[in-house]
Amino acid sequence: MVRKNSIELTPLDEVVLFFEQNKNIHNKEEITKLFVNKFNLIRKRKVYFNKKFAIRFSSSKNSSFSNCITCIGNIKEHNDIPFFSCLVSPNNNKLQLMNATLIRKVSHSSTKLTKDNLKGTILGNDILPIHNDLTNSSENFSELMKLHAQKTWDENIERIVSNTHNIKPTKKKFDVTKENSKFIYDAPNRAINFQNSESYKQLLSELDTRTNEEKENILMSASIENVKVKGMLVEYLISSNDTQIKNKIKNYLQNANSQQPEIFEKNELGDYNFDFPNFKTSTDIKAKDISLNSQPKGFNLDKFLEFLSIDKSVFLFYFVNIDIKNKNIKTKLVSVFDPRLIDSFAFQPHWAGRSMRGTAQLNGKVISEIISTDKQLIDIEKSNAFIKKIINIESNEQKK
Repeated sequence: MVRKNSIELTPLDEVVLFFEQNKNIHNKEEITKLFVNKFNLIRKRKVYFNKKFAIRFSSSKNSSFSNCITCIGNIKEHNDIPFFSCLVSPNNNKLQLMNATLIRKVSHSSTKLTKDNLKGTILGNDILPIHNDLTNSSENFSELMKLHAQKTWDENIERIVSNTHNIKPTKKKFDVTKENSKFIYDAPNRAINFQNSESYKQLLSELDTRTNEEKENILMSASIENVKVKGMLVEYLISSNDTQIKNKIKNYLQNANSQQPEIFEKNELGDYNFDFPNFKTSTDIKAKDISLNSQPKGFNLDKFLEFLSIDKSVFLFYFVNIDIKNKNIKTKLVSVFDPRLIDSFAFQPHWAGRSMRGTAQLNGKVISEIISTDKQLIDIEKSNAFIKKIINIESNEQKK
């Protein structure tokens, strides 16, 4: 195990440390060989990778970076692990992240690029040097990967396609009308009624049963470094009824040499939907490793309002706290209108698209606090103020 100052390094740290140790080597073939031997990397279409990260080595006669780096298809293939670009030049080697969140556009042979037709090549200057006020350099890699974990592939590729073709976004924010606002503002009352009903007990029992059946695999998922991948695997293990996908996930978790299964990100508000006679529920499953200070991705604000505009709709979170040390899992089914959640939500604009309201970001610390208590709280006045705040959020296009 690689250690520095007696602190166990993350895969990101290990890559950065090894790069720094060899930054005076300005021969692409030599530094590639060192990385391959150090990290036991596999090569596929000029990209070297293992389960923890991927890297593409390039060379330039100067510090400019207009080279073709990789195709957009490779970005998708390695998007769930840190994907590095390593530029080797005579005077200065440069290491950057090039996951989809950090790609501006596709430059070469990209006229046929669409979100469903991944054609085109990324140039060095297509990699964002700054994202969210953070430079794309080693001291910010950890924070940049946290931000990347909050973006879905669909959100990123839609932005990249738009930037490539200079297309205006087609998605528009949900239109709140006089008619549907009645259902939206009645959502906190429905949440209270559901919380006090037998339907709540049935839903909680069903989710807990599913979680217990997959407990061994959920605990094994805690060893996955990538928070985004870990969360998606747990969500699928609990919510999916697709035996084939679940078996692929279990094989991946139980066999070190197996390939990560391709899991498509869901476009719905929740992961587990179930209709009761008097309630239409959508539950967002959020897994959290208690040893990490992670911030699980929240929800799309426009999808949230659209769902609440439906009669009988109830939106909930099912929190799954994973304690790998004690081999224990704690869960909690709570309303989105829990005042502790409302106070902790951070609103984030995002491209999905410039014409939409953005997302609400969750706070991992607050999730742990909620799981550790038996309180089930909903404040009608606070909830309505929260709804009003979301409705009144301006899109990025409106701000222009």
